[in-house]
Amino acid sequence: MQYVIIVIIVIVVLFLIGRELLCWYYKINERIELQKETNDLLRKLIEQKNESFSFETKKYDKESKELVANIGVKTDMEASFTSEPDDTINFNSNHIIGNPIKIGNLEVAQNDFPPMNWDDAKIACENLGSEWRLPNKDELNALYLNKDKIGGFLNKYYWNYIESDYNSAWGQYFGNGNQFSSNKFLKNYVRAVRTIK
Repeated sequence: MQYVIIVIIVIVVLFLIGRELLCWYYKINERIELQKETNDLLRKLIEQKNESFSFETKKYDKESKELVANIGVKTDMEASFTSEPDDTINFNSNHIIGNPIKIGNLEVAQNDFPPMNWDDAKIACENLGSEWRLPNKDELNALYLNKDKIGGFLNKYYWNYIESDYNSAWGQYFGNGNQFSSNKFLKNYVRAVRTIK
């Protein structure tokens, strides 16, 4: 009788351990599946955002070509950059800088660069020369607060040079002033600044 009780206890303990292992295995697999679904949804959202930027650029390009055909002058977009065979973009710095506007100790370029990722934005601003750069968070907010005085801003997202982590950097939405952290490979607008000494 004593052996029967011990065997029953061992069977119950083994059953409980086996059940816990089985539940743990299924929970881990379920979490992995949920993570895969989340990653797929995030990829789709990023693709949709990139497609909307691409659509806006194509629409602008079409309108630009129609304008050139009608009046025979270069549009802002054509004057701003030309594509090279290696897909690098060279910007007309005179057009981007234009007549700079002074806000406090900042000089602000008159025109935006078209949407680009964060790394390209940094390089494009530096390529303007003479210490032109992306603004920091406070400077970008000052541009937002003075956007009517400066002029030319769209109700779009603009980059600044502060990184939030390895893959992300800060920017600001000029529709309502909200600052945000975004993946560096997304394309946002760019306005160059430099410090007045």
